[in-house]
Amino acid sequence: MPRSVTIVGVLLLALTLWLGWQLREARRDISDRDRDITGLNESLGRARSQLTAVDLMARANDSFQLAYQQEQDAITLAAVARAEQIKRLTNENPEIKRWADTPLPADVIRLQQRPAITGAAGYRAFLSEGDALPAAGEQADH
Repeated sequence: MPRSVTIVGVLLLALTLWLGWQLREARRDISDRDRDITGLNESLGRARSQLTAVDLMARANDSFQLAYQQEQDAITLAAVARAEQIKRLTNENPEIKRWADTPLPADVIRLQQRPAITGAAGYRAFLSEGDALPAAGEQADH
């Protein structure tokens, strides 16, 4: 019987050691996971604050776009009203109507027909074309 008690004691000791090792491994895993969770929570907090900042900027952008659109609409309405007023005033006065119906001089028409200039290279090319207006007091060649 003393031998069976010794065997049971050795088995209990081995079981206790094995369970202690399992417990230590479980605690290490839990500690590692806690560290991972803490890092993920910090990353999530940073991402959340970035998303909040982006949301605030998007809302500000939306309000600026709305204000810009309203201002643009008001300017368009004012331009239409001004054009209608000019048309009405032109039609009211026969002298102004006659003046408005007079064709523009050829040099002015040519200035209105020039191509759009975009950038420094386009401006340089336009200047090098040599299609300049005559000096004051001179007559045009054509």
